[in-house]
Amino acid sequence: MRFTATDIIFSSIPHFTGFFGFDVYEQIVIGAIQDLSIYINSRINSLTDNVEEGKGTELLILCALLRNLRLKHLDYLLELAQQQYRLPETNFSHQHKLTNIETPTSQLQETIEKLLHKYVQIESCGLSKIANKCIFTFDWADCSETPKHVRTLIKHLVRSVAEKNVDLAAFMENDGFTTVKERTPESLHGYYTMRRAASVASSVYNNNNDNNSSLGGSSGGIVERLWGDVDDSNEGEENGEGAIEEFLTNLKVEFRRDIIMNAIIRLLSLYLCDYVRSQPKFSRNGLEQLQVDCAYMRQKLWVYAGDEHMLNISIEDVLTAAVNRCAQPKLLDPSVVRAICEEN
Repeated sequence: MRFTATDIIFSSIPHFTGFFGFDVYEQIVIGAIQDLSIYINSRINSLTDNVEEGKGTELLILCALLRNLRLKHLDYLLELAQQQYRLPETNFSHQHKLTNIETPTSQLQETIEKLLHKYVQIESCGLSKIANKCIFTFDWADCSETPKHVRTLIKHLVRSVAEKNVDLAAFMENDGFTTVKERTPESLHGYYTMRRAASVASSVYNNNNDNNSSLGGSSGGIVERLWGDVDDSNEGEENGEGAIEEFLTNLKVEFRRDIIMNAIIRLLSLYLCDYVRSQPKFSRNGLEQLQVDCAYMRQKLWVYAGDEHMLNISIEDVLTAAVNRCAQPKLLDPSVVRAICEEN
């Protein structure tokens, strides 16, 4: 501001015209924007996925700062510097060409996208640790009781996702969200109906029973042949990590709450799928418990997902992965699942 404030007219003094004004524009105004972008990019690169809590908020603050600069202040600063030092009226050589305003604008936008991408990556990694406990602290293979409630860890996971939405709401408007999301009784029923998983379960169940009748009871081979699952947790982990890496590579984010929440929820479901695939097998009761947990997540998370179709597919992927690891899969009736979820 010392060089561009309207009450300090350097350009009215002969010594501060010409190349001095050019240097103010290029080295101070443009240079400050470049330095800020370089610093923030180095900050992004220094953060790993396993960072301490609170770094996501720091990224959002930096993102909001750059976005406000790009939308509200950049044009004004550059135009003011040009007017103050009468740069459009000065004939410079080709070696002293003024930087076009699109250059710092695109530079800031690129940095904003990197900040948002890193935010999604870090916050999803934090949620994946809770998801890991949700899967690895339960005995899916030897579960002896039919589900009666939604597990506490699943509720904690859902609350943690809701907290991310609150954090984003502090910096972003309700882009992509209606003020109040309402569901009809018919659509509410869809929370508890896992159609694709039920179809897969029916196919596996019927084929395994046919196999038992004709081949004397060996059911493992038919599941592997039907669904291409290999009983090898290391291979499953590699495939899961590959899907996560591919998603992050292709991820396009904007400064919109619905888009960011979609990305976080999708990544969370990929982590859950990966953890489910790493389990050697599921009993029928274990599968039913996961069905209840998935229905509860879909019921609670839809309000944060701008793309509900994505949410439905993601949750079905998790349950279907468990179906493929169950010798005699049979899902609970949706009305039973609904009763359990509504009690929680």
